Amino acid sequence: MKKIASVFCYCKQGIRHRCLLLLLIYFTAPVTSFATHISGADITYTWVSGNTYTLDLTLYRDCSGIAAPNNVSVSYSSATCGYNLSVTLNKIPGTGQEITHPCTAGLTTCTGGTSPGFRNMNIQEL
Repeated sequence: MKKIASVFCYCKQGIRHRCLLLLLIYFTAPVTSFATHISGADITYTWVSGNTYTLDLTLYRDCSGIAAPNNVSVSYSSATCGYNLSVTLNKIPGTGQEITHPCTAGLTTCTGGTSPGFRNMNIQEL
């Protein structure tokens, strides 16, 4: 804190006030952001045999956002074995059901309404 105060002491009075004003505006200005992507995910792997694993990915997305991907690329590495690889996971047909539980009279964005709605999608690589 002492260094910062000493830097401001060497600045001219007008410049110091402008700097402080700009910092105040920067940190207090309202910021709005919007996202149209995946809301969450679960990733698991299951040992099959030897060095073979099944990788499962469940994506959760907002129905009013962008369309769900048909495949996802996952990168993985092992410092011990010297691996640095990636695999493409493909969407499992028939997944993508709505997981929202709206009020009985309300429709979600998944069904043409205005209440928020979410779908899950399962992706897997054997």
